[in-house]
Amino acid sequence: MSEANSQTALIRPSLLADGLGGSAKAGQAVFVRNGAIAAVGPLAQVERETPPDTPTIDLNGCCLTPGLIDGHTHLSLPGDGQPYDQTFRESDETMVLIGAMNMRKHLRAGITTLCEHGARNRVGFILKQGLKRGYISGPRLLVSGRPITCTGGHFHMCNEIADGVEEIRRSVRRLVHEGADYIKVMASGGGTTGTIPGLASYSTEELQALVGEARQFHRLTVAHCRAKESMVRAVEAGIDLIEHVEFLEPDHVMRFDPKVAEMLAESGIWLSPTLQAWTNYPEMVRLRRRRDEGA
Repeated sequence: MSEANSQTALIRPSLLADGLGGSAKAGQAVFVRNGAIAAVGPLAQVERETPPDTPTIDLNGCCLTPGLIDGHTHLSLPGDGQPYDQTFRESDETMVLIGAMNMRKHLRAGITTLCEHGARNRVGFILKQGLKRGYISGPRLLVSGRPITCTGGHFHMCNEIADGVEEIRRSVRRLVHEGADYIKVMASGGGTTGTIPGLASYSTEELQALVGEARQFHRLTVAHCRAKESMVRAVEAGIDLIEHVEFLEPDHVMRFDPKVAEMLAESGIWLSPTLQAWTNYPEMVRLRRRRDEGA
């Protein structure tokens, strides 16, 4: 979705689901002026607000919905079940091409906004620049750039390694000046070989430094937290959004902790459980392929 888009049109679907909780309705219309929605409602009412020379798009047999938001993506990864060790063997140039492909797939699926939660070197920034210039098509894009991680930590191959308070502050400043819309930190291990998902990667003090520096630049913070202890530290540090929320213990077992859950609820922090990440997504891909093949 290029920022240069200035399309004006009257859209007439068979059904409209407005996202406000009710059932999809017939006899509705949407008036778009200069790329922005100007009116939504019953066809007769919207037509009264629409200039007479406005082009009309008839979506017979279709249900029109608001654009969807994908809150957790890694656009430069193919999403085909390959392990990280294999996907990160690709060049940055290939990762940009993969990212452009995934952006197009998102847009065709009805996703109009997405968050890019971490890519190697400047790949994420290049994708956003390409979208802004109109070189590639895709949803509205918010990027974090390289995720901040400890030495040997999850996604260390993205090359934003920071240990200790001062290095973390420098990383935040560097990412902001390169164009990061928000700051992503790997607060626990993950799927990267050699990391331990059930252990926290940063102290509360280190995370507090990250949050404080990000707020100096008016940036929100996102923390990858699979370990229960990393979740606790993220709340204590004032992180804005926690990803995964798996309650993992050092023995790799998920054990729900009511006290930690209560802490999360009281903090008002946003949570993104990314259910597909721990429900064996490669198996879901395999089963979908078998279904599509008629197996």
